[in-house]
Amino acid sequence: MEKCLSETIAVVLCALSALGGEQLMNLPPPEKGGRFKTPTDLVWPEKPGDADVCLWSGDRFAACSITIDDNCKPDHGWWLKLSEELGIKLTWFVITDHCVHKRNAGFNGTWADWQKLADAGGKGHVQMVAFGETQEEPKWIRGNKALKRGWNIVLYHFVHAGRTDDDREKNAAVAEKEVRYIASLKDERLWVCRFDDAAKYGQERDSATLTSALKGDKVEFTLTDRMKDDIFDYPLTVKVRLPDGWKSAKATQGGKPVAVRFVSHDGAPYALVEAVPDKGSVTVVRGQ
Repeated sequence: MEKCLSETIAVVLCALSALGGEQLMNLPPPEKGGRFKTPTDLVWPEKPGDADVCLWSGDRFAACSITIDDNCKPDHGWWLKLSEELGIKLTWFVITDHCVHKRNAGFNGTWADWQKLADAGGKGHVQMVAFGETQEEPKWIRGNKALKRGWNIVLYHFVHAGRTDDDREKNAAVAEKEVRYIASLKDERLWVCRFDDAAKYGQERDSATLTSALKGDKVEFTLTDRMKDDIFDYPLTVKVRLPDGWKSAKATQGGKPVAVRFVSHDGAPYALVEAVPDKGSVTVVRGQ
């Protein structure tokens, strides 16, 4: 389990410490008003060769992490089944002290229980403070402008809580309704992601430097950031305005192929390129 948690522990520690030198473990607190003005809509670079780092992965409108607190072993199977059916990723905040000292293993779980979740594709996240709620509809859906393009974190505890079987089933049904609604938005509008992936993306994005240019029949750009490369390695989505007439595109970074999605807006062609900061220059060419 220690091996499975090593990467996420490092990311959590980013909130507590900073490295000297050029590569940071955490950005300093932003000044009043934030590090930049958050765009209220999607950004579309105007001239061929122009590029922009998307606010969220895949150029989604907002991000959302579904998190579960306080171990809650009796819910493990329920969450795994639902997440596999809906194709979404979950984050578990694990109270490790309960596992170390084997406190109420039936509820808190053992390292073997958490290893099963890790093997199933989950990520353990160490967090010693917990708070959560369930409701008919997540708050951020209700037109809150401050959260419109933000990172929305839905926090659950024991979804089968209740004095009777009927109460427990009703509470679980409320949580399932919320999660299914979130999953229904994930393909185009909402990036449903692990907590650590959003944390990496945000700090890379906020410290990124992007330069791009149209060079003949290709677009070249460089993408760097201030973060520690061996930890902050999540690809940023870069939206590139392509030359008129292009119907597809492909890209390489450091000579290796990277993921590209071709889109159009108001008749203009664009490429959404997945590039990792500090991993070499990126070249975008017309697809075959």
